[in-house]
Amino acid sequence: MTSSLEFHTIPHSETASLVPLLRDADEDELTIRRHLSDPTTTTYAVRLASSDEAIAALTMRWSATESELIYLSVDPARRGYGYGKRVMSRLVEMAQTRTQCIVVEMRVPHGFGAEGLFCVCATSSDGEWNFVEGYGYAKV
Repeated sequence: MTSSLEFHTIPHSETASLVPLLRDADEDELTIRRHLSDPTTTTYAVRLASSDEAIAALTMRWSATESELIYLSVDPARRGYGYGKRVMSRLVEMAQTRTQCIVVEMRVPHGFGAEGLFCVCATSSDGEWNFVEGYGYAKV
């Protein structure tokens, strides 16, 4: 049985503990701290229902028309178990109630097996979500 994931909104004043986890998403710690303290962003710690330990962290900029995933990082010890995919699925569910479009641009750091820019865009019109993903924008 797979443990459920819990998303916990972290107040801006308490995000410093997530910086080490997010260092894989951006090598510039000052940029990470700037995004985490930005009042237009929301940062989440993702935990397994059975644990208080964050297995992933993400920072979002929510908007009614276009929302942006700024950072997403899964704990290196937890990679390869599908948590990243589950986080993205949950994020799309959250977006369906908040926004018309969610844009994700993820830079894949050196050493992860695939380098470059990975983009995902999900748009909604009349409740139907359409996804475009891949390197650049390639239709799936």
